[in-house]
Amino acid sequence: MITQDFEINFNELKIYSLTFQDIKLLKRNNNKKYKELEVQIKELGKESAKWQNLNYPITTLDIIENHPDQILYFICGRNDIIIGYIKIGRKKLYLYDKNSTCHELIPLSVLDFLITTKYQRKGIGHFLFEFMLKKENVIANNIAYDRPSNRLTSFLKNYYHFTKDIPQYNNFMIFETFAF
Repeated sequence: MITQDFEINFNELKIYSLTFQDIKLLKRNNNKKYKELEVQIKELGKESAKWQNLNYPITTLDIIENHPDQILYFICGRNDIIIGYIKIGRKKLYLYDKNSTCHELIPLSVLDFLITTKYQRKGIGHFLFEFMLKKENVIANNIAYDRPSNRLTSFLKNYYHFTKDIPQYNNFMIFETFAF
């Protein structure tokens, strides 16, 4: 099967953020829009779970609504179809530096990240990731990554030149340049 390549007009892409308060308001004020959003996020969550070899999605509107520390940034193409997202949050973690010293921290963490297969390798993930970094006023090497898939690890190596990670005991990954 031959796939058709297509151009991405980054000026047409829209990025939104959702917090637990946003979800509660949307549910109360515009239940129809909430349901439409819920279906799209649920489908993307299933795709993300597949790529991470998980049995169930870790990103749904219900999960975000019940975790006040999480924010979902999602990116839409034409007709407001969601083509990807990044879920972040602050987590209390015990992280080890390269000298095996344990630090108790609450770093910003990437909890889930997905660009749908059709839109991968077109710069959209990098566009979304950079948007999140600017909004959160953080740099990529000072983030903890929760169970990063091979695709996320490759993405980070490609765009942020991360080469050496520091093994952790809690399924999170940090890179050697992480600032303790």
